[in-house]
Amino acid sequence: MVPAVLVVGLDVTVLSVALPTLARDLTASTGQLQWFVMAYTITYAAAIVPSGLLGDRFGRRGVLVGSLVVFTVGSLACALSSTAGTLIVARALLGIGAAGIATLSTAMVNVLFSDSERGRAMTLIMLVNVIGFPLGPILGGWLLAHVSWGWIFMINVPIAILAVISVLWLIPESRSKRRPTWDVPGLASISVAIVLVCYGLTQAESESWGQVSVWLPTIVAIALVVVFVGIERRAAAPLVPLALFRRRRFAAGSAAAVLMSFVIAGLLFVVPQYAQAILGASTQGSGFYLLSFAAGMLIAFPLAPKLSGRLGDGGTITIGLITLALSLFLATATTPTTPGWWLVAWAALAGGAFGLGLPIAMAIGDVDVDASGVGSAVLQSLRQVGTAIGVALLGSILSAGYRTSLLGTAGTTAREGVEQGLVVAQQTGSTSLADQVRTAFMHGMSWVCLTSAIVSILAAVILGLGLLVRRAHPNHHAPEKRAAQ
Repeated sequence: MVPAVLVVGLDVTVLSVALPTLARDLTASTGQLQWFVMAYTITYAAAIVPSGLLGDRFGRRGVLVGSLVVFTVGSLACALSSTAGTLIVARALLGIGAAGIATLSTAMVNVLFSDSERGRAMTLIMLVNVIGFPLGPILGGWLLAHVSWGWIFMINVPIAILAVISVLWLIPESRSKRRPTWDVPGLASISVAIVLVCYGLTQAESESWGQVSVWLPTIVAIALVVVFVGIERRAAAPLVPLALFRRRRFAAGSAAAVLMSFVIAGLLFVVPQYAQAILGASTQGSGFYLLSFAAGMLIAFPLAPKLSGRLGDGGTITIGLITLALSLFLATATTPTTPGWWLVAWAALAGGAFGLGLPIAMAIGDVDVDASGVGSAVLQSLRQVGTAIGVALLGSILSAGYRTSLLGTAGTTAREGVEQGLVVAQQTGSTSLADQVRTAFMHGMSWVCLTSAIVSILAAVILGLGLLVRRAHPNHHAPEKRAAQ
């Protein structure tokens, strides 16, 4: 499953380095550049729950292989696209494949591993996923410098093919004993709700929160969630068993995973900009800075299961969240003149915090094996929404802090963002404006880190109230029995 997860992690960030090249080579407008990103995000969000349902009904290994094939075809279509329109369609196909890969990979962990092993397995999957984030800019920047932009998508193909071979060779088939029925009203309402909330929040990155394109989809999405809950409560065979959320471990684990996804989305949004605009790193260089985050996860990897065995899942996640808050408080001390090693230090500490907390929060140990696909889909959906909210809300906080600091001291163009501000400063030869722009960005970044620290403490309080308790029961499912199902 490692190659399968890696291709998704790579694709999340590799596109960002190619947007200027795509704008030039495909004559793409700003709106089309946004749709290169949104087409993937929206179809990914829409396909999460159906992927889990298909896996439970027809076989998780088969649907995972099918998702990898779709991802491979989508990658080839992206690489061969000659117009902005065809690339948007290809990116949508890529999102569908990625949703199946992410959902079924997580579901497989619940099926194949015992309670004591599940935290380790989820940690490895999350580590591979996070390693893909910095590798995307590093590898993508190198490919753009030496070959055509199509190769940033073509690199997915051999990895995906390797993933198909490894899944077919190493992973046994599994499916639900109780073949889930097609809850069409429930499936339609929740899928449209997820699409609308992700669309609205994605729009918030470039639009004001007061715009109709931001708040109207969000309101409609909330209404559809209410409709979905009503449908599921009356359904004979519900798509999502609402009883899942009455289980303390699942409910608290879900809350912790969503809040941590919120924070990590903000960090991955802020750190590359800081590395490039303030530290003067290249696109590839910003990827190397992100490697410190992955290194922190790697160091925490062997500690998480040991701590979980001694302190319980809740205690381990709480320690991770408190450590995360500490790293973010340290980040607020960053200034325009702070050396790069300070970023490496607090990013590595944040990575270690995620290595302790997020994989265990995602290891939904008390979800029945029969419902592992749907349970995984629910968690993935919640994390996707948490990520979208994190990017939109923390991105808005960054912009607000930046613009507030520059208000009245710079022109309209300079207030659009740190990159634009530095360009204006360079064009006018104004050293003082460049200093003001960097200081303003750090002001906004401090707001982001402080907000993220508060969210981390909130998540720790939720767990500290006893919502997630140490397991007091023995393992119910041995790996060999799970594999046979």
